[in-house]
Amino acid sequence: MPANTTPIFGLTAQTTRASITAVNNTRDLSTYTNAQLVFTGGANGSRLERITASHVSADAGSASGTGIFRIYTSTSSSAGTNAALYKEIAYTTTTASATVLGTTLQFTIPGGLFIPSGTYVHVALTVLTGGSFQVLAEGYDY
Repeated sequence: MPANTTPIFGLTAQTTRASITAVNNTRDLSTYTNAQLVFTGGANGSRLERITASHVSADAGSASGTGIFRIYTSTSSSAGTNAALYKEIAYTTTTASATVLGTTLQFTIPGGLFIPSGTYVHVALTVLTGGSFQVLAEGYDY
C-alpha cells in the first residue's frame, strides 16, 4: 500500500512579482538590504517552476549594466536568516532601444524546486546602472 494516498498535483497557481531597484553585493545574503522576496512556500509546500527577470526603464536607452542575478532560499520572509545561495546567473550590459531587446534573464527549473512550508525564495543583483529589474516567479502550491 502506498504511503501517499493523495495525488501530488498543483492546487493553486502562485505567480509573484517584485521589483529590484538597488543592488545587494553580499553573496551569502547576510545583509538583506535591497533583496526581494519572490516566492513563499504554501501551507502544504509549493513548487517553483520559473523565475524571469527583465530590465526596465522609462528611458529607452538605459543600460542594464553587467552583473550577477542571485536566487536564495531562506527560512525568513524579510531577512537573510539561514539563507542559502541556490543559483547565480550572469548578465551583460545591454542598452535597449526600438530595435534592441533589453536584458531578460529566464531560469526554468527542470523538475521544479520543491519549497517546504516556512521556506522563502529571495532574489538580488550586483549591478544596476539605471531603471530596475522586474522579477516574476511562477509555480504552484500543493
